[in-house]
Amino acid sequence: MNSIVKFSELEKRFDSEYYAPEYLEKERNLRNCKYDLCPISSIAEVLTDGAHQTPTYVEDGIMFLSSGNIRDLQLDLTDTKSISQQAHKDLARTQVRAGDVLIAKSGRIGTAAVAPKDIDECNLYEGVALLRTSADIDPYYIAAFLNSEYGQYQITRSKKGVSQPHLHLEEIEEIRIPLLSKSFQSSVQDRIKKSHHAQIKSKNLLIEAEKELLNILGVPKSFKQHLTYVSKFSDISVDTRLDSKYYQPKYKKLIKCMEKEGHELETISESSILQLSDKKIDPTDSPTKSYRYITIGNVDPDSGIIVEHNDILGHEAPNRARMSINKSDILIPYLRDSKDSVAIVTDEYDGAVATTGFYVIKSIDALPEFIFALMRSPVIQLQMDQQESGVRLTSVNKKSFKKIQIPKVKKSDQEKIADIINKSFIKREKSRNLVKQIKSEITKKLK
Repeated sequence: MNSIVKFSELEKRFDSEYYAPEYLEKERNLRNCKYDLCPISSIAEVLTDGAHQTPTYVEDGIMFLSSGNIRDLQLDLTDTKSISQQAHKDLARTQVRAGDVLIAKSGRIGTAAVAPKDIDECNLYEGVALLRTSADIDPYYIAAFLNSEYGQYQITRSKKGVSQPHLHLEEIEEIRIPLLSKSFQSSVQDRIKKSHHAQIKSKNLLIEAEKELLNILGVPKSFKQHLTYVSKFSDISVDTRLDSKYYQPKYKKLIKCMEKEGHELETISESSILQLSDKKIDPTDSPTKSYRYITIGNVDPDSGIIVEHNDILGHEAPNRARMSINKSDILIPYLRDSKDSVAIVTDEYDGAVATTGFYVIKSIDALPEFIFALMRSPVIQLQMDQQESGVRLTSVNKKSFKKIQIPKVKKSDQEKIADIINKSFIKREKSRNLVKQIKSEITKKLK
């Protein structure tokens, strides 16, 4: 695409992408809007980034956030590392306070969230910038603007690097924020907090669904990890596994619990209630067609909902973009590092393409919400722990995945689980819609 740039529009950058037509249009809108534009440098009491040297991590200590923990107007604390109290003390400049705006400098570049009032002590890695502002501008509004169309275009224009793009503090300083009315800023904070509240309710409902499922199956939340145990040679000759972990007694106890409750068990390969799908599509066969591509990173681990996607043309599709997915399919990552990212496909992503990093399960004679809850639960995850192999990046290969035992549960019990799951999804959708509404309103005010 060609574009003509006026001499008056030339800035300190001479790369053509910087002057893409869509960026120039947004730049004109921003400059011509009726609101005062305030660069972050003029409102920042503190603007810094996290530790540039990787500290020593500890088992139980002070929470240490990286760019992966910064989501769209929220912090994802499901997977965090910890540092010692002394290391936290040494990194005084990046100790997070309630109300600080945290901005991803790498990964999901420019994504911003506010540290809530109830946040525990925590610190930051280099991939996160910390912005502490004056009381004149609401931090929740700043985060919302940065995540909006007009914040993101400034960030996209500013970031540097090709293979590993990065946002620097000097670029953050230059981002201009329109000073919308105090009442609007206040309403943004109110709605973001309502969004967080709805999300917490959604998460609690998922916990309730899991408790109900385990109760129905007669399975405890966890099993004792034995330090020593004996396995028969006959078991080893059948399973052909020589790693001792595979024979932990807890795996047999899990199966016995379900059998004791009278549940018939079938392996995934022989299941009458679900099917492992091998349906694939090659987007490169239609090089100019647009596809919605789903990766593991597009799944919210807390809710199991696909929260974003990548728009790609067929000729841009990576080799892993091959799995054809439809509404109500269940996506299960085979890499164990991503085990929390089990997802259910909603209407929005019917007909999309997913990474081959997912196993795709289709429901045959079971409610998909029940299958979703089952796949996220310790009932399946514990079996996947048993079947995993590898040293650094453990995974469950397809042959092993097919061996996992699936309990058959009566429809009335499935309906109980599905009802709780659907209530959780409603709360999660409410949370998402509030965020979309905020960003949409900011965009409309600036057009």
